[in-house]
Amino acid sequence: MEAAGAGSERPELGGQLAPGVVIVRAPDEEAARDEAQRAFGIKTRFGPGAGVKTPPWKRASLVSAERVRDERYEEEGPTEVLEPVFTLPPA
Repeated sequence: MEAAGAGSERPELGGQLAPGVVIVRAPDEEAARDEAQRAFGIKTRFGPGAGVKTPPWKRASLVSAERVRDERYEEEGPTEVLEPVFTLPPA
């Protein structure tokens, strides 16, 4: 999945982290979008009457998704974000 014009300062992303290109192993597009939302979404709270905002990872107008084959990754396996990889600094 790739965030179109990624950048966390974009107001239409609603404060969501937009890392640019994201590679997610998933059985289908919906599962990939769900996993990206879990990994990069920021929970927001809207007061009564404020309406419902759809997370950017679920909006095709903001985030494109396509099937890719990359020899660096196994096709079979659990649904997970493969890139970007976040590592914790040594303790």
